[in-house]
Amino acid sequence: MSRQTLINLSQGRHYGDLKTWLKLSAAFGVGLDELVGPVWEDSSSGETRATATARRAHD
Repeated sequence: MSRQTLINLSQGRHYGDLKTWLKLSAAFGVGLDELVGPVWEDSSSGETRATATARRAHD
């Protein structure tokens, strides 16, 4: 994985694919849920973005 890919991920210019996130998870020695968990949190309510999106789609 290139340095530029890491920079783009950290700055939100690129979201990566599952393969990228699995590589990062292995490299950092953390579970995938721990690695991407903060990305999905909605700071205003504590609800995950995925849950909020699913809820809105259902309404």
